[in-house]
Amino acid sequence: MAFESKLVVIGASAGGVEALREIARSLAPRMDAAVVVVLHTSPGARSALREILARVSGLEVAVARDGQPIAAGCIVVAPPDKHLTIVGDTLRISRGPRVNGHRPAIDPLFRSAAHFHGERVIGVVLSGALDDGTAGMLSVRRAGGACLVQSPEDAQYESMPASALRHLPGAEAFPAAELGREITALAGTRAADVRRSAPNPVASETRGTWDVWADTLLPHEIEADEARHGAPPALTCPDCHGALWELHEGSLVRYTCHVGHTLTADVLLGAQGEKLEAALWSAFRALRERAGLADKLAARARAVGQDHVARTYEERRAEAAAHAAVLRELLEQQGPPVSG
Repeated sequence: MAFESKLVVIGASAGGVEALREIARSLAPRMDAAVVVVLHTSPGARSALREILARVSGLEVAVARDGQPIAAGCIVVAPPDKHLTIVGDTLRISRGPRVNGHRPAIDPLFRSAAHFHGERVIGVVLSGALDDGTAGMLSVRRAGGACLVQSPEDAQYESMPASALRHLPGAEAFPAAELGREITALAGTRAADVRRSAPNPVASETRGTWDVWADTLLPHEIEADEARHGAPPALTCPDCHGALWELHEGSLVRYTCHVGHTLTADVLLGAQGEKLEAALWSAFRALRERAGLADKLAARARAVGQDHVARTYEERRAEAAAHAAVLRELLEQQGPPVSG
């Protein structure tokens, strides 16, 4: 039987657990909707989100399983280190490429839900850093779905909800304590036309086969559409070092590589900052080692009466130490531009 109820997709990151508790507590037990949740988690950590939500919600709460049918009246949460997407009327679990530096990520869930369920989708973005979820919310809006956001002033981390509101003018924002009632109200109102619609591709790069790993083109689709997207800019993927394609969705800019890693501009900037910091610390270490080695060689040269050679090594030691001091000051006092 085709799933024709409302589909609520919720994305949260840092500070999102308490907001999810508030929403789960106030959702109506007999709400005619399925609720699917992605919370950013550490890959090696055990998630207790199912137990946390089950203690406060009148709905059944479960960890999503691959191939599980979507069902109204329950909450399903993404397992750690797995993307959770919607394909038709079923849930798909995969260890595909990271999106915005996360697995699970919010955008693949939202975009796949919008692609297959169009105006029946209710997208909700909660507390978190940076902007995962914004591209997904744009997809939900283009497909005719509803967009709700936790009020930035109510969120422990305002970046994610603030980004969604910035790119989706007119999106409604509520404190977490009120979002459950708003979701229940929307889920209780059926559209006048509830006929089963055909899959609704939500962005130019999703035409063709839907990639269940992430919300990006498959490699052959990227090659086929190079004329439309243009040649890749002089940027490389921070995860696999492949070339990145630049994709524009309204005011939002995203980047994707052949493998499927996908990042917004802000996430890419942050990843570059982290790699720059690592490179600077590596250079600092190398300079300290160079100074130490030159110092030992100078001492040995002086011990055998080679004062001219010793002075050469001492000059190299002083040069390396001076350069190391400059890097240390940069790293400790100012640091590279790391986002987030």
